[in-house]
Amino acid sequence: MKPRLYLFSFFFTILILFLSYKIAIIVTPLTPHQQETFNFVYNNQPLSLNYTSNEVSHLSDVKNVTFIADLVFYLSLAVTTLILTSIRNKKEWPHFLWNASIHGICFIVLTIIAISISFETIFTYFHYLFFPQGNWTFPFNSLLIQTFPEEFFQTIALTIFGLAIAILIVIAILSRIRIKRMGRS
Repeated sequence: MKPRLYLFSFFFTILILFLSYKIAIIVTPLTPHQQETFNFVYNNQPLSLNYTSNEVSHLSDVKNVTFIADLVFYLSLAVTTLILTSIRNKKEWPHFLWNASIHGICFIVLTIIAISISFETIFTYFHYLFFPQGNWTFPFNSLLIQTFPEEFFQTIALTIFGLAIAILIVIAILSRIRIKRMGRS
């Protein structure tokens, strides 16, 4: 049971993080330039903004990363669903959800601590990892940096992690209530 529980906890945490990412993208207020850029990245709409060719190249890479993010989201959904449906005793479901929620909360809190210590360093390593070709650095006065300043990414990161923690807390509470009720019956 333990390996399956750990596997479930891992994919469940990833699922909740990517769900929170999808929600954050929808609810984050955007300027008109940000909205047009999001439409380019997420909806394949043309750009009328005067981005340089390097900026457009980076945004095309962002499209690829968001496609991979979608694949990871759906893979996580499939794996968590497969694991839950493979559990013969459905009374174990609340235990799996409780454990996965607690593991997820701990992971996200540790991530938030790391980000709060040095957002810029984490942001840089994120870009090294997902944009290894190096087309992600731009002058401070570039249109892309002016459209998406560091504060934008800090805000969206806080939104993603805040939503994920809130969702995991609700799931933890509900699963704990279910576990206690099962113990009484």
